[in-house]
Amino acid sequence: MINQISRWTTVTFKIVIAVLFVGIIGSFQHSARAASDPIVYNGAVAKQATSTYQDSDLTGNYKQLVGLERAAYISINGEKSNYSGNGVASIIDIDQYIAAGKPTIYAHIYLRNNRGEGGGEINAAQILRHPKDMKSSVVMNVDDSNPIISGNKPGENHGVKKEKFFPNHVVAKVTLAPGEWVDFSVPMTVDDLNAVDYEAGQAFTIKEKNWGAIGTQLGVRFAKKYDLEKMQAFQPGQYLVTTRDQDGYYQQEKAIQSLMPTFNRQNDITFSNLGGGFGANEPALYTRGSFFVDGNQMTAQNGQPFMEMLYTHGYAPVWASDRNSLLTHESFTTVASNSGGGSSQPGYFDSLLPVLNHNGIGGINFHVQRVIDAADTTVKQGEHWQPLAHVKIWNPLQDRLKDLVEEPDVTVSTENGRLNADGTLDTNTPGVYDVKYRYVATYPNNEVHTLTKTIKVTVPGRSSGGGSTGGGSKTNVTPTENSNAGQSKDDHTPSPSESQTTEPSKVADSNGVAKKGAAVYGLKKIYLYRNATFNKRQRLAVYPKTKRIERPMFVVTDYAHSKNGILRYRVKDVNHKSKTAGKVGYITANRHFVTKVYYGSLPSSKRITVIATKGVNAYRNKNLTKRVTHYKKGRHLQVKKIVTHNLTTRYQLTNGNYVTGNKKLIIQDND
Repeated sequence: MINQISRWTTVTFKIVIAVLFVGIIGSFQHSARAASDPIVYNGAVAKQATSTYQDSDLTGNYKQLVGLERAAYISINGEKSNYSGNGVASIIDIDQYIAAGKPTIYAHIYLRNNRGEGGGEINAAQILRHPKDMKSSVVMNVDDSNPIISGNKPGENHGVKKEKFFPNHVVAKVTLAPGEWVDFSVPMTVDDLNAVDYEAGQAFTIKEKNWGAIGTQLGVRFAKKYDLEKMQAFQPGQYLVTTRDQDGYYQQEKAIQSLMPTFNRQNDITFSNLGGGFGANEPALYTRGSFFVDGNQMTAQNGQPFMEMLYTHGYAPVWASDRNSLLTHESFTTVASNSGGGSSQPGYFDSLLPVLNHNGIGGINFHVQRVIDAADTTVKQGEHWQPLAHVKIWNPLQDRLKDLVEEPDVTVSTENGRLNADGTLDTNTPGVYDVKYRYVATYPNNEVHTLTKTIKVTVPGRSSGGGSTGGGSKTNVTPTENSNAGQSKDDHTPSPSESQTTEPSKVADSNGVAKKGAAVYGLKKIYLYRNATFNKRQRLAVYPKTKRIERPMFVVTDYAHSKNGILRYRVKDVNHKSKTAGKVGYITANRHFVTKVYYGSLPSSKRITVIATKGVNAYRNKNLTKRVTHYKKGRHLQVKKIVTHNLTTRYQLTNGNYVTGNKKLIIQDND
């Protein structure tokens, strides 16, 4: 019984099968044979065009075969298969074959002189290679001693002489005048029909050729036809929408699930059983066949065309690098439970099993790529909220959420609110504001798509307890920490001379933007630029992604915005062991690439671990004076409070002592 469906999906430049365990219980046809159900299935339209040797096909003496029209095919009870050719195949419907009494299967070779009047005779000696010779997976008994010959050439056996040069194929020798043709066939029977694994797509092959190995072939497999009404994959409901995490595992994309189209088999689904792929539009689905979900034919729940809905909600079709195109359709191939097919890493689809065919969702998932990643949020009245600090852009050229776009060109707008000159949202008036992000994705095939996503920013009124949004007091502080003996040398932080004395900018807020004088470090590969509008020609330094304790560190000395309004940090490089130490320039302020060096909260576990190579010291005072003890790398410490000292933080241990809150030296246990 077929009980799996394979989903073809692009993964880093190659196609792999990921197994989707969707039962197809009782989905085969079991009705009595109808006149409309053929034994031999040839797809939407039978491919019964012959091939003719051209002068360019042949060399030497074989050029005398120019104009020989030929084909190989099978027939059962007078039903013909497709004719042999490049990648051509047919199916024997195993149920219809049994219902018809398991009739004889004939392997044919058709030959015709196609030169036209006065074109001369052709002396043909064409080989019919049948399943025994082709080492087919289906064992066939071939009676090549009793060929059946038809044609319009006069004479006994229409002038055909059979020569058996090898045990497993026969040669039809005939001289054909222009317009003359012959059809030479040998009867075959299946050695053991019960042994044919139709679920795995077992097949046999026949071929016609000349002695110069120029010819065509036909693949024939036994298969069962599905009853589409009973397939669990085709049950009513919405399509399940999914993305893939960085490890390739599928996950429901709940943000747009409610907008997904409702399954409509007649409108959305097409079939391919004979290798034609998407666009074959065959009328039925057989075992080991494929079906396709055409996203361009679907309509989202909000009335938008499905693809338009994706683009206006920050999503895009998956980019298939091997095809150099966007996958606007999904492909699924039926797989037998014992065929051995499937993902090299089982479990890709495990999270989908409780979702498919439950709670209004049908049996098919549609895989998309999340590109603009931002969510609705609530901010305090008067708080300075920077939209560009709260969005990330996933690489649209990948099929999973793995890499972010470096320095994405994102624009922000709002129709019912106001953006300040520094790019922040005006939050002085309570309300719900629509903030729209816009990103243009350019693909290697020169397709360009504009993606947008609108989030709601809620600004509630002030509470009765009041509060302050901050004053204009000057701050003349900078992250400092003692480098006493025994403390890891990695614990260097900027000294007062490495920072400017500046008034705290209104850009800095509680949403992740570092204050002037604060230390930040790079999480991913970043660049230092000469100007706030980034240009490759103006790069001053590159900082590769590295392990946590070696991340590049900077002091924020000021802020700036690119010509598109994107926030940048003006910084000084304080990596004293590096050749770039002391350089001044601009880096991204995107919190997915750069973040504060010091923790700003207590871990939920109330435990930290020392990660500094040389360990850290504990002190009696929060300014890290009066050393008490030393903790080695790997030591777990219980903490009860986080305290600030200038623009740095300390953790107070349960014994009352203090250790650094520097992320390069310690890590929260819930990180």
